[in-house]
Amino acid sequence: MALSLRDVRCDPIANRALNELMHYYTVAQEKSRLVLTKKTGDMKLFLNDLDDLHQWDSCAISRW
Repeated sequence: MALSLRDVRCDPIANRALNELMHYYTVAQEKSRLVLTKKTGDMKLFLNDLDDLHQWDSCAISRW
């Protein structure tokens, strides 16, 4: 299933994770995924499904 920004905004956990990531990455929606590009460099993250953001949120919470 394709991942869109709309899907992320409707999911509270994914939305929270994306908001955190947007401090360091710009977000673009491509075909069936979101592509995050690091603002200071050329690193990219490819997110294909909401679970990718759910996992990121869990990692961020465990660091606090």
